[in-house]
Amino acid sequence: MMRPKHLGQGSTEPPKEEGKSRLYSMHFCPFAQRARIICNVKKIPHDIVNIDLKNKPDWYFKIHPKGLVPALDLEGQILVESLDIAEFLNEKYPDPPLYPADPEKKAKDKELIEKFSKLTAAWSVALHSKDDKSSRERSITDALLKMETELVKRGTTFYGGISRPRTSHTSTRHPGSKHLNRDPNSACYWSRPQVHGP
Repeated sequence: MMRPKHLGQGSTEPPKEEGKSRLYSMHFCPFAQRARIICNVKKIPHDIVNIDLKNKPDWYFKIHPKGLVPALDLEGQILVESLDIAEFLNEKYPDPPLYPADPEKKAKDKELIEKFSKLTAAWSVALHSKDDKSSRERSITDALLKMETELVKRGTTFYGGISRPRTSHTSTRHPGSKHLNRDPNSACYWSRPQVHGP
């Protein structure tokens, strides 16, 4: 798979397409992937501008002062932070819902998302660290197995049911994603590219 173009220093922001929102992303960032999934699931017309996070373009700091991704330009309103983007889009575009209607189940899903966000950050550190990775990988695998156990307990493929993911995910295209051979519910996600997009 070819890496999509990422804009860096010296680039200019591409012109916006009328009638489309714009998602500023980075192809391999799990938090940006979360925003991409939600835009796809909610069928929000949008284009994607990938940002080179190691060589950020000056113009991007006018959109996000910290230069982080994701950022979503929705009709001129700039939204940042993947969970905030998710909450906003779920309110504005309630169908399909990202959370169960039952308040207790919704709270449980939000708790799982928060745990998964921390896990994703730890995974990223482990993947890119030059230190001994074995202990980090073990703790990450243990955490993923707990999440897999929750899916088995629910009897569903995804946290929100069987039709689409309603919570966050992490990229399994990275080396080190060995847990997928054991975790069929996690692996199933990647067999449905119509949900996670290109």
